[in-house]
Amino acid sequence: MGGESDRTAKVQERLAQRVKDGEFYEAQQLYKSLASRYSSQFKYDDAMALLEGGACVQLQHGQLTSGVELALLLADMLTATETPCWEDSLARVTAVYSSFPRSLAPSGLLSGESEEAARLRVDGCKRFLRAALKWSAKFPEMLSAPSSPQAHLKPSSPSPSSSSSLASLGAPAIHLMLAQYLSSQLPPQKRDYAMAFFHFVYSDDPTPFALAIAAYAHQCYGSERDLVIARAVLQCLAAGRLQQAKQLAEALKKQQASIWAHHAPAAAADAAAAAAAAAAAADADVTTGAATGGGGSAASTAAELGAADATTTASTRWQASPLLCFIDLLLTAADRRAPSLLAHLRRSYEPSIQRDPTFPPLMDDIAFRLFGVPRPAAAPNFLTDMLKLVMGEETPA
Repeated sequence: MGGESDRTAKVQERLAQRVKDGEFYEAQQLYKSLASRYSSQFKYDDAMALLEGGACVQLQHGQLTSGVELALLLADMLTATETPCWEDSLARVTAVYSSFPRSLAPSGLLSGESEEAARLRVDGCKRFLRAALKWSAKFPEMLSAPSSPQAHLKPSSPSPSSSSSLASLGAPAIHLMLAQYLSSQLPPQKRDYAMAFFHFVYSDDPTPFALAIAAYAHQCYGSERDLVIARAVLQCLAAGRLQQAKQLAEALKKQQASIWAHHAPAAAADAAAAAAAAAAAADADVTTGAATGGGGSAASTAAELGAADATTTASTRWQASPLLCFIDLLLTAADRRAPSLLAHLRRSYEPSIQRDPTFPPLMDDIAFRLFGVPRPAAAPNFLTDMLKLVMGEETPA
């Protein structure tokens, strides 16, 4: 095996040199034919190493079409050989992803790049990472290391318990890669933030999620920015990811100044909404008061929010929003797994929940996943539908 790897490394060097010399097509054909030959000889590690190296070098030299083709062949081989999503196999995906051209400019465009070219670049990266995501979901990471270099190839089918676990949703690291690329490339108005946020929900790092939300919020009216925050937290909760939701909320609170930068103070309508929430919460009982973590009731808290006026600053916008006050209370209720408290909060903050048509169905999912409340018949399940779409179980209408 060691001799074969050394020989493959030398082949990689020669092929990489051909790419550097501008012989892109010739090198591409050799990468594909040699990988196929290695595969037919059951030298899967060598074949995958060749495809990984070829995809990286082609992408690094601006050959997007060739690089994506080899990257997709790598994802196909990972799936065909039933390679589990271990650290070493995931590293192959990470290496290819890191080789995709990436703009650090606010415009999301490379120097001299047209928007059309950028779209092709984003689409190529998305296609590769989606294929890798399906592989990682089908063969999720296992706890034990392989006993031999090739022991992971053609294993027995994963157990039902593993396929039904969170890992079957795909590797969080791949979700994060896709989310970051979608939320940073292309001009801000052209980015697919909705799909990026969906993938952030299934990643494990709330900090870049919060930064992406802050960037997106700048495209929204000031009165809608709390909707952006609430939607992201609710999606995490609807996916059953309570800790992720709590960490995201904390990260977003640290981004308040950025989220509400260059935004005028709270309008009279906001104060009126807060006052309405205060009135709605006037019947809050001791149980709800306990959920605030202090001695005051939800009514007194909401009343204080209703007093917010034109002196409101960016750092206090969270406390000035009845919707975000509801999010804080909802996170506490989810920690306690208290269905009665959830029902009370939904009644008290119904005006805030009704501000966005996606919130009621998300709340139904949250009630089902975190509180054990049966989901209403024929209720839409946004996250499940999105997951099926991403994993290729259905096609968009």
